[in-house]
Amino acid sequence: MVEFFSTDAPRESAYVAAFEVTPSDTTDLPDGVCRGILCDGTGQHSFVRVTLVGNDDGTYVTIPVNNHDTKHFHVKRIWATGTTATTVFALY
Repeated sequence: MVEFFSTDAPRESAYVAAFEVTPSDTTDLPDGVCRGILCDGTGQHSFVRVTLVGNDDGTYVTIPVNNHDTKHFHVKRIWATGTTATTVFALY
């Protein structure tokens, strides 16, 4: 696994990599915790269910997203169940 996430990087720094994600209810992101997600969907509103880096108990949050929407969360899992966005990229 390549380590893209650094707690020393300033929040406003640019992303250095983006990978398309296949949402999974059982597997965390293969490249580790990302610094943001980029989402596309069908129609005006979609949802992405994620586990944030601080949720070690496996809890999740469902985030509403619009087409070409970037969310700045430190995400470790993108769930298949509850995700309606058709394309999700993990941003590192």
